[in-house]
Amino acid sequence: MGGLGKTTLVKKAFDDAVVKNHFQSHVWITISESFKIEVLLKGIIKQLFEEIKQPVPQGMGNMDTNSLKGTINAFLQQKRHVFPIGNCGSRVMLTTKNADLASSASKEYHGNVYNLQPLTLEESWTLFCRKTFMENSCPSHLEGLSKAILNRCQGLLLAIVAISGLLSTKDTSSVE
Repeated sequence: MGGLGKTTLVKKAFDDAVVKNHFQSHVWITISESFKIEVLLKGIIKQLFEEIKQPVPQGMGNMDTNSLKGTINAFLQQKRHVFPIGNCGSRVMLTTKNADLASSASKEYHGNVYNLQPLTLEESWTLFCRKTFMENSCPSHLEGLSKAILNRCQGLLLAIVAISGLLSTKDTSSVE
């Protein structure tokens, strides 16, 4: 389900200093439903070479898929990388709403699937109050309205954060 915080969670781990120090190379790729493999591979190469402040290989624009894969493989030799040939502790994290895709990728690459669940009512309420009112409670005269709004969010992290962010800018003293 969209809005659970899958990408936000993975991005937080990707950007973490301890994680970055553990791996020699880092790539963040967003793939649309209609992606082209050559564009994806060129994006990976660009990020890898930018990270070491080196120009991308000459002729990359004319490389076929196998040459692009070969360039990535050559770059990543003896590093902590995504390809399963070595045992360097590499990680790939995939976020998707598609359970079949997650299952297939997990089986093919011997990974794990973590199904995020919506927040519980208690977790939703705590988050909503912290983000909306900057504390762990809600003004009593807004409790009914707040719970009705929160009910519409259905425990979705993105919805709760978005609506509470908007509401935090409003004057709560005049609402009845």
